[in-house]
Amino acid sequence: NHFPQLVYADNRNLNIYMTYCGDLINERNIPDDWEAQYNEITQILKARGINSNDMISRNICILNGIIHVIDFGLFNNFSDSIEHSLKKFYQFLKTLYQRKNKNRWQIV
Repeated sequence: NHFPQLVYADNRNLNIYMTYCGDLINERNIPDDWEAQYNEITQILKARGINSNDMISRNICILNGIIHVIDFGLFNNFSDSIEHSLKKFYQFLKTLYQRKNKNRWQIV
């Protein structure tokens, strides 16, 4: 649920076509259950020994309230940096959610 599915790979032109994963994440569309979804994503990546090394804003999308991690161009096998990558990812999501909540209570 949290990763794009491969639709087609054009090896001749080095193009990869994947399922649509929505809009880039931001403080307006981050889901309220982001922490539970983060835990699911963490479990999946650790179980498969994947560290994308690039879980930054331009590689995180939201579609129908579901967080999607895209762009595994910097993918490598499980390494010591997985915990560091996930910690940065968690902090990014937490900061977005805090901004979302702060903006809910601001008087316009």
